[in-house]
Amino acid sequence: MVTTVSETPKMSFRNLRDLQRSLVIDMLHFNATKSQEDVVGGLGTVNSPQETSAWKVLVLDAAGQRILSPVMKVNDLRDHGVTLYLQLQSDRQAITDVPAVYFVEPTAENIARICQDLQANLYESYYLNFTSSIPRALLEDLAYNSVQSNASGLIAKRNMFSLNMPEAFVTLNDASSSDTLIDTTLEHASAGIFSVLLTMGGQPPLIYTSKGTAAESLGEKLDTRIRNYLANARTTFLGSQSDLVVEDSIQRPLMLLLDRNFDVPTLLRHTSTYNALVHDVLGMRFNRVSIVRNESGSMETKVFDIDVKDTFWQQNASLPFPNVAENVDVALNTYKQDKQQLTRNNTGVADLENVDDLSNAGAMMTADDLKVAISVLPEMQERKRIIDSHLQMSTALLEKIKVRDLGNLFHMEQEVAELSKAKMVEVLRSKEGAAADKMRLFLVYFFAQEEVSKEDMALYEVCLREAECDLSALEYCKKIKAFKKMSAKAVQHTAAAAPKTGGDFLQSFGSRISGGVLGNMLSGVRNLLPESADTPLTKLVDSAIEAATGAATGTASALRNTFTSATTPKDDQFTIFDPKASRDRGRAQTASVQRSAFNQLIVFIVGGSNYTEYNHVEEFLRKKQLKLNLTFGSTELLTGEEFLGQLTKLHRP
Repeated sequence: MVTTVSETPKMSFRNLRDLQRSLVIDMLHFNATKSQEDVVGGLGTVNSPQETSAWKVLVLDAAGQRILSPVMKVNDLRDHGVTLYLQLQSDRQAITDVPAVYFVEPTAENIARICQDLQANLYESYYLNFTSSIPRALLEDLAYNSVQSNASGLIAKRNMFSLNMPEAFVTLNDASSSDTLIDTTLEHASAGIFSVLLTMGGQPPLIYTSKGTAAESLGEKLDTRIRNYLANARTTFLGSQSDLVVEDSIQRPLMLLLDRNFDVPTLLRHTSTYNALVHDVLGMRFNRVSIVRNESGSMETKVFDIDVKDTFWQQNASLPFPNVAENVDVALNTYKQDKQQLTRNNTGVADLENVDDLSNAGAMMTADDLKVAISVLPEMQERKRIIDSHLQMSTALLEKIKVRDLGNLFHMEQEVAELSKAKMVEVLRSKEGAAADKMRLFLVYFFAQEEVSKEDMALYEVCLREAECDLSALEYCKKIKAFKKMSAKAVQHTAAAAPKTGGDFLQSFGSRISGGVLGNMLSGVRNLLPESADTPLTKLVDSAIEAATGAATGTASALRNTFTSATTPKDDQFTIFDPKASRDRGRAQTASVQRSAFNQLIVFIVGGSNYTEYNHVEEFLRKKQLKLNLTFGSTELLTGEEFLGQLTKLHRP
């Protein structure tokens, strides 16, 4: 189990996934930790706290299920009394002696269906929880006091979330999108971020947004939403003040809202870290990985859930994949040694993972031996499950890395600024490799070049067509690059250089793992070197921190001191919103914002992001020795191919 709670409670920092899991558990227990005035059952009956342990039915819609699945598995639901979970819009039989907990999106269709359930008297009592704030009109239609659970973000990692807004990048950048559609999309995003802020609790953030972008419009909407909440709640805090730790009540979070257009290539790049590869290559979705394998001549799909109990994932997710492949071998060997040792210490037990073996060996064991064996059985089973899942995922990754030659693609993208025309033509004309991978490589190359002559571009386009690539994404990227050249304020993309120690790193890695389970497939990952964290995103994070604190991030003490000066270095990159300031001063230039200390950094990207960018910011903070608790979010988590597809859609001939 992963936790970031320190030994001193008042200095604790709870990660976002734990906070949302806590909200979900409260919801499943009828919000018993809240005021009794907030817990409404049946047709207005307030149920007693003693009833929170009762068996119950959970009713979900698609939105509720997406939010719930990363933080609660079936066994977890059973642990909290859920005997049955059903879809809201499905035909459901009456279970009149059991209470029902609803977790749905507040839409007119869902409210109408809930009203039907009430009229049909399907359940003993009804506990209504919504994925975001319910509009007043719908609340009046329902004519029913609803318990609101602010958990509209999909938690993909401990402090990484997605609002699950498909193709928001397309919506916000398509010339055919109406103003109403764009405004609705940004309102949806502001509602989702606001729910995350309520889940986190604490002081309202100081919001930095990239100027002249959709992120600035989002910042304005979020600022208004926070102001309205503070005014109505008559408080200076978000969420429940009683849940706050001392440090959270003093320091404000710094929030950075960015538009996806600031950096297109990073989402197209092939990657090297474990979490990014599992997402990009194996298609992890809602913390679930599905792998199709040929088992005894038939194709079988194996599903792996990555949950909070997966200690291997927590320890290895952000590491370069070669390290992870080695660590899988180490974990497997350690497990085998521990199993052998426990087996030798418990006479008559052939397999400590097998309950039947323990039963059969009972007559040959002392009571103490049997007690020890039974106590370690769940732990051994859980260790085996985790190791087996990562062994199979790693094996599947290695196979795909080899087939798609992802190691070489990653290596070329790391040195893309020095990639010659001849080499690019050679790769594009190779009979090996998928069309999507070649297009992604070329677009990364295209953005890294200062200029590409008409003659060279014509040649590249011929090669891409020969590789059966759709050139629509390239045409749209030409527009993006042209616009960036015209804008002096645009953030230019710089290609990350491969570490100079890569050769030694791989040689050492190969010698350590060559004899292991994954050693025979090592050649496929030889070019998956560690990535540099010096990226357009980390440079913007650096600038925002410097502007907010008034000191360069090279000085770690800048974040531990409280600044009182009323001026900061001038930086025209950002528009700043301060929800705690008066309205006439709430939207400010950098120079008018008071510098202050902060211990949380919230980064949100409008238009989608991926695990690679999250890893970059984490690594940047670590290298700069900045003791900030990072929360990272986006409108959706995108694989390279998904983002390529969205770029393709945006080209309108």
